[in-house]
Amino acid sequence: GRIKHLDVVTLLRRIQPPLGFGKLCPHRVACKRLVTMNMPLNRDGTVSFNATLFALVRTALKIKTE
Repeated sequence: GRIKHLDVVTLLRRIQPPLGFGKLCPHRVACKRLVTMNMPLNRDGTVSFNATLFALVRTALKIKTE
C-alpha cells in the first residue's frame, strides 16, 4: 500500500520509540528525521509502506546504505 508523506510523519509521531518518534517529538524534528530516512517519494507525494518499514528498521539499527 501507499501512504502520503505527511501522514507518515503523523503516524511515526504516534508510534513510541525505538521504532517511531513518540508523541513528544516536535513536527519539525519528525520531518527532518523523515528526510534522513531517504525513502523514495512517488510523483503524487506518497511513499510505499514497505519502503517506510525498511527505512524505520535501517534508522533504528543505524545501518548506513550508500
